[in-house]
Amino acid sequence: MDDYRAFFSAGGVPVVIALAELVKHVVPNLDKRWVPLVVLVLSAAWQGLGIWVIGTDPREAVTYAVVAALAAIGLFSGVRATAGK
Repeated sequence: MDDYRAFFSAGGVPVVIALAELVKHVVPNLDKRWVPLVVLVLSAAWQGLGIWVIGTDPREAVTYAVVAALAAIGLFSGVRATAGK
């Protein structure tokens, strides 16, 4: 059970990043200011899946969703700042 918990908590960051990139390619006209909201929704959906699959405590899942979304958003902005875009 702990392996699944790690997969849905810390493992959620790369999954959310990959899904956000997929959304950006599927919806090319998406304004960049909406990306953080999309990331938050995707992260919440990922944690919702965690609640459904392994029965994670909903309060814990909300915390993981927010942390994963903030980590993904920080990675986006950090790469963009480093690349100079």
